Amino acid sequence: MKSIVQLFWQICLMRTGPDQVPAAAAFTVFILFIYAALSLFARLVIGELPVDYSVVSLVVITALWALSVYAVLQFKGLASRFQQTFTAALGADVLLTLVTLPLVVVSINLPETSPEASLVALSMLVLFVWDVLIKGFIFHKAFNVSPLQGNLFSFMLNFVIFRLDQALLTYFVPSALEKLQG
Repeated sequence: MKSIVQLFWQICLMRTGPDQVPAAAAFTVFILFIYAALSLFARLVIGELPVDYSVVSLVVITALWALSVYAVLQFKGLASRFQQTFTAALGADVLLTLVTLPLVVVSINLPETSPEASLVALSMLVLFVWDVLIKGFIFHKAFNVSPLQGNLFSFMLNFVIFRLDQALLTYFVPSALEKLQG
């Protein structure tokens, strides 16, 4: 287990590419299970979000993520890299979620105007940017594109996923629309 964490940590530090991730279906399913369980737990820790929204959102977003990566790899004639690429992105996401989750828990209990809340928000922004850059690095290596193109794909995918998640939230929790607009 330690070597798995080290592998994904090296990917997060952009020292190792997705080509070093084992191309075994059982390994991908294992990492996907950890990702799904941790992501669902994180969504439920945030509170006030219905379980049905959390589950549907997780499934839809993960499917969109996988299909987008597969589509680009297929277009580039590199579909054989999908399993390693997607597993690398999932594993990196698991590590960053483990780092971000304590910040989310702390932020729930802080007054919005406190200096600590600003520091936590800044830390979460830094982690978000790091996440975009990690995925950009993974896509750069897997898609055989420039680092800029990998980062742009990562940013675009994050934007689309964010907008889709907002749409799902307003469908499952209509009162959330008022919060998003106000």
